[in-house]
Amino acid sequence: MQLFKKYLFPVLVILLYSCEKEKPQPGFAKITISEIHLQNPPANGRVNTNQSWTHEFSYNQRVTFTSVETGQTYLIQLPDNPVGFSFELPIGTYSYESNPSTTEISTTLPVDLTGNLSASSPELVTPLEGSTNYHLLSIQKTNLESPPRLISPQDGVMASQGDFFYIYSWKTILAEIQLTQGQRFRLGVDPQPFQHQSFFYPKSSRPEVPTDLVDPIFELSRRTFPLVEDSYPQVFPPFHRQELGFPLGETSGLEAIGNRLFTINDGGNLPEVFEISPESGSLLRIIPVKNVSNVDWEDLASNDTHFFIGDFGNNLGNRKDLRILKISIGDLLSNNGVNAEVLEFSYPDQADFDDPNHAFDCEAMVFWDGKLHLFTKPVNTNETTHYTLDPMLSNQVAMKVESFSTAGKITGADVTSDGKNLILLGYELAGISSRSFMEVFSGWNTDQILNSGQRYTFYLGSVAATSQTEGIAFLHNKKLKISGESISLGGASLPARLFEVDLTGLLED
Repeated sequence: MQLFKKYLFPVLVILLYSCEKEKPQPGFAKITISEIHLQNPPANGRVNTNQSWTHEFSYNQRVTFTSVETGQTYLIQLPDNPVGFSFELPIGTYSYESNPSTTEISTTLPVDLTGNLSASSPELVTPLEGSTNYHLLSIQKTNLESPPRLISPQDGVMASQGDFFYIYSWKTILAEIQLTQGQRFRLGVDPQPFQHQSFFYPKSSRPEVPTDLVDPIFELSRRTFPLVEDSYPQVFPPFHRQELGFPLGETSGLEAIGNRLFTINDGGNLPEVFEISPESGSLLRIIPVKNVSNVDWEDLASNDTHFFIGDFGNNLGNRKDLRILKISIGDLLSNNGVNAEVLEFSYPDQADFDDPNHAFDCEAMVFWDGKLHLFTKPVNTNETTHYTLDPMLSNQVAMKVESFSTAGKITGADVTSDGKNLILLGYELAGISSRSFMEVFSGWNTDQILNSGQRYTFYLGSVAATSQTEGIAFLHNKKLKISGESISLGGASLPARLFEVDLTGLLED
């Protein structure tokens, strides 16, 4: 199906079509298109294979030629296949352009034409210059029940070519994938012009190899994500990635209140809460917390009436002033500055405040079932201890609930509004090969997480792509926003980022 929109410029035009005459009329040039030459194709495009991707192009469009000498415009309608197509123009020099392709999804590759043409002789055979800002997503059909359903940028289904389902777009693509085993999940892919992103989901129970494939035009990026226990992929690449600018370089927590999103910076920064755009990450408001300092703010939580800031970062294990800052949500949403009630606490099992290998740093917190739930980040082990606090007490000893192993260091947490699904966010400590991850507990219904529901570990990919993941918030029961603070990795400086993951199909309804 062709998904190409036609547009008309409000200009003086003379519509000229291919002429049957062998020679053009006097003073005119007969122009024959030899090819459409795509500008800036990738350097690694290859064609020497029997599994080369076939691009079908969207050329059926109007091109406006503008005379450099007179400024007069001529509108030429190209056919579906313009190679060999002829038309006439008065002898002279022209610039030309087609209307930009704006269709959000397409089964053919839209190409925009723009360039210059010298029609100096009665007959001219010449290429036209073309470009595209579209990207291609393909998914190998192995283990897929049906064509993936497109959620955005608009509803639809992916087309089919050989062993793949595919679609072109210039926007972020979100598609729902149905596996032959019955499970479903969502894949989000950000646009990268002139790039072909291809995904393969093999079963882990038997060897399955991807179809041999190269792309003669686009830069091909193939990614293989095995299905863990033949059910869900272990990696969920984030999408809608945005950079967080100043002053959010050390974002350490996220919390959504309705459709509004809030973040904080960690220790050593000003005591401020930031409201940011959930879509772009741009800064909307700065809300000073006037009566406290930022010793080491690490995570955020909320209930129906209050907003909580966890000032419990404790890298050295020597803090005796751990606290939760409690702020009225009404004040936060409407005032230019707020005051916080201070809830002090301590750990029941910490006696030594001078141990470099301590287990009492904390960067993750949620509110659920009338309690604040804290998840620690021990120095030397990949595990966490779960404590609870009463949000009504100004001074208390936390209650220890359980400890369990994790895929790395836990740095953030959130829970769905119904309390059935808990997410712990973290990252590995493995140098440049470190990955960000989520520990997903679906069906949580008691204080003890390990005694209820299902547990999954999903990776978000390299820390190089996510930065150091610190904050996580459910915008809706399945849609997550995640933030990562700026870091240096392998000699490179990585910016603070905001991105998205959609866990529809994985979490309990």
